[in-house]
Amino acid sequence: EITKYHWGLWWHDPAGGDRDSEYKSKVAIGNKLFTYLESGLPVIVGRHLEYGKEITEANGFGIVIEKEDINTLREKLENNYVSTMEQLLVTRDKFRLSANADSLLGFYNKVIGN
Repeated sequence: EITKYHWGLWWHDPAGGDRDSEYKSKVAIGNKLFTYLESGLPVIVGRHLEYGKEITEANGFGIVIEKEDINTLREKLENNYVSTMEQLLVTRDKFRLSANADSLLGFYNKVIGN
């Protein structure tokens, strides 16, 4: 179902102003990003998501926008789609669960003391 789309959106509204919202904006990363990447969808990331911005720009698998960019978003998506897709196809394998399973299991075992 998800593969019928052209872009994935990683955004949450930071307007809540609570501590959790501020923390999410700085370091949170959820499964959504990885679902998009494994599905072959480049991402649109809110600039206020600091880690999201960093990882997206460093790997070139999406575009970073401000809320104010909504009026020019279509143009940005059209102008960046081909180059972003090319970069996504190059970098997405390093983010696959299958490529990181051993590392993740090692981390879990370390945390629980095995």
